[in-house]
Amino acid sequence: MMIDLLDVEKAEPQGKPLTIAKFAKLAGLPVSTIRYWMKEGKIKPITYTASGYAMFDEKQVTEVKKD
Repeated sequence: MMIDLLDVEKAEPQGKPLTIAKFAKLAGLPVSTIRYWMKEGKIKPITYTASGYAMFDEKQVTEVKKD
């Protein structure tokens, strides 16, 4: 299964960015799945914090739920 969520350069954040834990919870998936998809290049965070935390967008949750 291939998920093409968002092109990071074209992404326009909707609302407050989501941490990986919040993103996974809203998508109904384990954090480990999100991390695996990131490693495989199937999901790209919209940004990273200064501390290196991946941040996601609510629009990406909708895209994940479609598949």
